[in-house]
Formats: sequence, structure tokens, C-alpha cells
Amino acid sequence: MQVGLSFRAIKYDKKAFLTIKKKVLLQYSKKNLMAYQHYRLTAFLYAVLLFISAPVCYSQQNSFDKKGNLFSLVKNKVDSSLENDFVLMNARYFIEKYPRAYGKPYFDVSNYSPCKLILGNNTYEDINLIYDIFEQKLHFALNKTDEKGIVFELNNQVITRFYLDDKVFVNYYELPFLPQSGFYEEIFLGKHLNVYSRWSKDYVETITMQNIGEFTSQKRKLFFEINGKMADISSKKSFLKIFAGERNKIKSFMKENKIRLFKSNNSDLKKLFSYTDSFL
Repeated sequence: MQVGLSFRAIKYDKKAFLTIKKKVLLQYSKKNLMAYQHYRLTAFLYAVLLFISAPVCYSQQNSFDKKGNLFSLVKNKVDSSLENDFVLMNARYFIEKYPRAYGKPYFDVSNYSPCKLILGNNTYEDINLIYDIFEQKLHFALNKTDEKGIVFELNNQVITRFYLDDKVFVNYYELPFLPQSGFYEEIFLGKHLNVYSRWSKDYVETITMQNIGEFTSQKRKLFFEINGKMADISSKKSFLKIFAGERNKIKSFMKENKIRLFKSNNSDLKKLFSYTDSFL
């Protein structure tokens, strides 16, 4: 019986061990080489990224500087256009939001005569106003020959009232009892009865070959204040109901003068409200 390993077996095992060791060392070297190459590639890419980002950062800084300069130029332009009027400086250049819409969001005036604007204690005569009844904003156009076409949007908070198309519009800040923000037309101011109207237009999202969007015809809603309180009047019937015993007289007056409560012009409505105010 043979005990232990023969010399040939030992020699064979040693040879096998050296072969395995060589393979292991070779694989280890390949891994290190790949890792080193990966490290070099990463370092190279990082250096390239830094090189590229440096001018970008510089250009962004220049962009910010240019924007700052542009803002200063625009501000100076506004200041010079408004002759350093600190009240009107609350305005900003107006950019039309719906240039391709059919129709305009503005109040349709019957004449384009100069208007009057009151901002607090300041009054501006012969000013060209444009009343946006869709967004309840007020714009004005400069009437200087060298500034022709420039339109500004006023800050609603500084507006007290304005006169446009033989009508008087009041900021709702002056009329806290009215339900919506914006501007209200003064139709009649009496001893017991005050009547206001709010003009508006709707925007309809439509697309045609010529237009994108459409503004509807302007409409108005009447608001009645009786002895300091708002009255819910939405029809001729509810209007006549307020005057109870004088209902027939008022009804006859409206018929004789061909007055329709929600359709007649301001001149006829003032006749009606002046007549009814005496019954309150």
C-alpha cells in the first residue's frame, strides 16, 4: 500500500499551483488596468466639463448684466415718457395678450375724444384711455408725436375714477358694497337711490384660419343701492316690487317714455330713476 504522495504527484500539483497563480495575477492586473483607464477617462471628462462650463457661467453672468441694463433702459424710457410723473410711473408697458382674437376686449366707445383720469388728488385732462372690460384694466396711450403707439397699463390701486365716452367710471375701492372688483359706471346718484353698471365681455376659445379666440359683444349689468344697501333687482318685476303702492304710476311712466330698464340708454334711465327716487 502506497502512503503519501509520489514525487510526480507533488511536481504536478506544484505546476498546477503556479499556473493558477499566474492566471490570478493576470486577471488582477487586467482589473487594475481597467480601473486605471476608467479613472483616467473620468478625470479627462471632468476636465472637459469644467472647460465648457466656465464660458457658459461667464455668458450667463453677462446675460444677467444685459437684462439688468435692459431693465434700466426700459425704466428710464418709461420715466422720460411720463415726464417723471411719480403717480403715472406706477404704469407699465402694455403687451396685448390676444393679438389674433376676433374682436377686442375693450369697451366700445361711440367717440374717441380725449378723456379725464383721476388718480387720488391728481387729475389728468385730455388723456387717451383704453378700458379693458374683459380683465378690468385701464390703459392709456401717450399722445406725443415721438412716442406714438406706446400704450401703458395703469395700476388699478391708484385709480380713483375716469371719464370715458361721456360716462363716469369709479373704482370699486370707492364702492365697497359692490360685489366684484374692477370699475363701475355711475348711472344715477339720487337722494335715496344710486344706480351703477358693470361692463364686461367674454372670451371664447375658437380657432379659425384667420383668428385664435373671439370676444363677445359687450354687455352690462345694473346694480341698485337703496338707502345705503344693495337691492337684488334682476328684472322689471323685481324693480317695480320695491315701490309697492307706486307700481302702476312707474309702469305707466316707463310705457309713456318707452323706457326699458335693462336696454335703454343712460339719458332715459336717468329720467326713470329720478322719477322713482322721489317715491323712496
